[in-house]
Formats: sequence, C-alpha cells, structure tokens
Amino acid sequence: MIYVMQVHSGKESEICTFMNNLVDREFYTDAYYPTRRMQKKFRGRWTEITEKLIPGYIFVETTDPVQLYMELKKIPRLTKLLGFDKEERSICELSSRDERWLRQMMGGRDGQYMDPKLRGEVGLTLVSVDDDRTVHILEGPLKGMEGHILRYNLHKRYADVEMEFMGQRTVLHMGIVITENP
Repeated sequence: MIYVMQVHSGKESEICTFMNNLVDREFYTDAYYPTRRMQKKFRGRWTEITEKLIPGYIFVETTDPVQLYMELKKIPRLTKLLGFDKEERSICELSSRDERWLRQMMGGRDGQYMDPKLRGEVGLTLVSVDDDRTVHILEGPLKGMEGHILRYNLHKRYADVEMEFMGQRTVLHMGIVITENP
C-alpha cells in the first residue's frame, strides 16, 4: 500500500536520505518522490532535465503505516503522513485510482514508459504535430490520457494535464518531445 508523506518543498531528497539512514527498512519497502523529464532550451539547444512531479510529497510503500509513523519521529525535519488519525491510530492510504495513475505515469512496475534504471521518473511523451497544429500522442505516459490534456505548449514542449489527485484537482506540466511527421 502507498501512503503520502508531506515534507517541506525542496527537502524531498534530504528526507528520503534521512529515512534510509534512520528508519528501519522493516517498516517500509520504498520511499520516493516522483520526478518528470522535461526539455528546456539552453543557449539554443534542447536539453533534458528532471524536475519534481509533485513538490513537497514523498510516496512511501508500507504494510504497517502506524509503526512507520512512529519511526518517522526519528527524522529531524517536520514530516507528516497525510490522513493520520491519532484517536483511531489509522492512516489513509493512497486511493487505488491515484495509485494506478501514479504507477501509469511512472511506467508501472514493468518500466513500460521509462528506462528501468530511472524508476520513479515520468518520461517524456512522443508527439507529432500536423500542419494544422493538431497534436497526436504517439507513445509515452500521456498515451490514452488525451481527455485530461488542457493544452499543449509546443514552444516550451510541455502539456498541461488536469488530474484529480489526492482528492484535489491539479494541473501538472508533463514533458513532450516533438517528432517530425513522416
């Protein structure tokens, strides 16, 4: 089961390092913050970079969220598992719909859309553009999600994707690569 931990934006890597050093691995199987590949133009050349997909959140896989919550107190920075109820001593897990979406974006466990060495990273989506500026998704994480795309910014090479995630509507910028039409 996946649970969501809220941390200070920009501290995701540091908190994951603290978890690896201070929290016993018997209490969680994985902790990560998803990143996305994007293309940015520097000095006239397109360069691939990575950015955080959802800043301020770490996703943690565990079968014992209450014990994990107790272990997280070892981390010297403010961390919070979302949905913790002190009275019931329970924590809300990521919904199955949100978990499916997250795994689809990251390529699932089989690395469908990404290099397996880059687990936790949302890859670029390959698109083509017609003469009339109609965009066609050829492959990548946005394939089959056309109904969620609000707009394409072809100049900056990203798509605005509107999703309901963790109970809130959010717009994410997802990287695209434009291929020449055959």
